[in-house]
Amino acid sequence: MIRLDADKQEFVVSLKQDAGKALADMVLEVVYLYACTTEQSKAIVTQTSRMVKGDEPMVDINLADYSEVSDD
Repeated sequence: MIRLDADKQEFVVSLKQDAGKALADMVLEVVYLYACTTEQSKAIVTQTSRMVKGDEPMVDINLADYSEVSDD
């Protein structure tokens, strides 16, 4: 369900199990509440949450493309 990849410095949550979906949805709720600063970022996080829940077909999304927060 959860994997830490030290080489890539990635924390991965699998959506193949209900526990992973629930964890991903909680993370998205936190992102929505504390990191979304525009209507566009709120909309994409909401859409991502619907995908995680299975309400919409999944597509690749990188939330960093919709964020004002820098990776630096």
